[in-house]
Amino acid sequence: MGGRSRRVAIVATLDGFANSKKALLIRDMLTERGHTVTLIDTLHLSRAASTGLARALPSPQPKRLLVYLAGVGLHSIGRSHGRLAGRLRAHLYVMQMRARGRVVADQIAAATDQGGPFDVVICESQADSALMLHDLPGAKKIYNCATPLAEELYFGGELTQRGYEQLKTFELEVFRNSDHLSFHWHSYAEYVRKHYGYDAANIFTFDRNAEINSHSACFNPKPRIVYMGYLGGYWIDLELLAELSRLYPNLDVYGLPEPPSKYGLNYKGYGSVEQLRNYQFGLITSSKDRLRCEGFSAKHIDYLAAGLPALVPEWRTSARDLQGTIFYTVDNFLTQVRLHSSEENWTRASNAALEQARQYSADKVSLELIDIVE
Repeated sequence: MGGRSRRVAIVATLDGFANSKKALLIRDMLTERGHTVTLIDTLHLSRAASTGLARALPSPQPKRLLVYLAGVGLHSIGRSHGRLAGRLRAHLYVMQMRARGRVVADQIAAATDQGGPFDVVICESQADSALMLHDLPGAKKIYNCATPLAEELYFGGELTQRGYEQLKTFELEVFRNSDHLSFHWHSYAEYVRKHYGYDAANIFTFDRNAEINSHSACFNPKPRIVYMGYLGGYWIDLELLAELSRLYPNLDVYGLPEPPSKYGLNYKGYGSVEQLRNYQFGLITSSKDRLRCEGFSAKHIDYLAAGLPALVPEWRTSARDLQGTIFYTVDNFLTQVRLHSSEENWTRASNAALEQARQYSADKVSLELIDIVE
């Protein structure tokens, strides 16, 4: 470890999905290196309590209540379209995020009063990223951004062009006020350079890490395909997932929320990465907007780490350098599966997947973060 022990706060929304795992990785990694780490979970930030029946009630504290009311406003708009809804949605998102930032800044201050000042504050949550706009005396501010939020909402049909520009301006303010800025995959750094015009010196690399299991996938002459991950975003393209399921019925789907029955998916509920070894291919589906073409899916690394060749849409240009990846279209999907289903071809692809995953071990992807912290 470089020098003295640091006191570190990690702000994250621990919802159990892939993005929340990174906060736990940082906590464990820094703790093992002798640092004192406080994990601040903001999942129930606007609620009266984080457990029990009070979790369903809004907080009576004014700042937290504002977070709750902004959320109610967003929920009431729902999936409404039109110029007014798009502009109002952008305003509510910014209002809610600024309010969350104030609440978390108060939490940081309270923790400082109890245990002394933090040397480093790491924000792992888009929703809480306005924390970076606050003065945190003596602390390095690190924002590890999952995905450019304005782009995600815009391509999901939730923002007008004007609302998109408003939210992007807010994101740029957060980026500029972060001492250090990283993304869950390096292609997003290139994305904000290209589409946000942001190429500041505070950007560093902190990619998604691979956790290689001692029991990896095995060859099966009748290969099974797995989709595992979040199922609620527009970018998942459930229509594409349904079409591929019709083409190849031996395809199981795990994740939350449960998809509508109209898609006819072989839905298996919530799954753990340990189950991946029971399959021969991991599947990624994706919309075709520029964010997802140039973006990344956390499940990709999980598949590779399990020894699963990853079936990825050919329009996912950011994945072209990852070994163990098989690109498909709807038209050639079955051909690609058959081509890589012989024992020789599958074993070659599986070994390539594992070797690629080793290049993204936790100690390798975290080198720059550790250097900044220490």
